[in-house]
Amino acid sequence: MNIRVNGIVNDSIVDGPGLRLAVFVQGCSHHCPGCHNPDTHDPMGGRLMDTGEIIGLLDKNPLLDGLTLTGGEPLEQADACILLAEAAKIRGLNVWLYSGSTYEQLLCTPGPRMSSCWRATTRAPRGCWR
Repeated sequence: MNIRVNGIVNDSIVDGPGLRLAVFVQGCSHHCPGCHNPDTHDPMGGRLMDTGEIIGLLDKNPLLDGLTLTGGEPLEQADACILLAEAAKIRGLNVWLYSGSTYEQLLCTPGPRMSSCWRATTRAPRGCWR
């Protein structure tokens, strides 16, 4: 499955606890005031990657504690992010997902994708950054 990414940081120590693979997804419709990643907003920017390639990065680094899905808005590419989160969980890694949506907004999202996403996520800081 393809995912559009702005970039990937291996060995991140600022995107959650421990050593992490941070995937910055491309595309965000929130446009939060003060966003520190405005270059991730354009849904056609960045580059396409196969999720298998990203899972391969998880496998190549035995020192990782977790996966961080950030961006951009990971939930705008929910299917690919769920696949990545589940792959990380299977490998014993924790998963952080940064979303510009609030919990209340996410509860109103129809369909099973959001519940799949929450089951695969260890922690999900939510809401626009102010």
